[in-house]
Amino acid sequence: LAVAGHDPAQHPELPLRRDAVLAFLRQGGTPLGRLPEAVLEGVMRVMADNNRLVRGHRQERFDGALLHLRAGLDHAGRPLTPALWAPHAARLEVVELPARHGEMVGPAAVARIAPLLRARMAGHAAPCQAAALLQEENENCSQIV
Repeated sequence: LAVAGHDPAQHPELPLRRDAVLAFLRQGGTPLGRLPEAVLEGVMRVMADNNRLVRGHRQERFDGALLHLRAGLDHAGRPLTPALWAPHAARLEVVELPARHGEMVGPAAVARIAPLLRARMAGHAAPCQAAALLQEENENCSQIV
């Protein structure tokens, strides 16, 4: 539900079973619900596999800065905080956005995220890499590393 932009807490009557969630998505007219059956089944398989991979992954510490873009409308009243990332990076910067996870790639969130990423890529990458990341021409960059 959260991936489709719905807060599960707002739908306590909905059993969190695959068939019930699929029916809910189809009835609600969501973009996911309008996908052909085979495609939606594929999306569900990918989400299940991603979930399995995330839960089984063991992260090594990153010796750099981590920018955590937090979906600020998710996780209310739950112990999932950005501080949980602190042991995994040398530095942690948190930007909270007024969105749910399912909305983090929507136009409103992207309008806030893109400038943040652009500034960080330009400030932390080598000049040629920054130009490539920003898809800009740079006459001083003859080779992108």
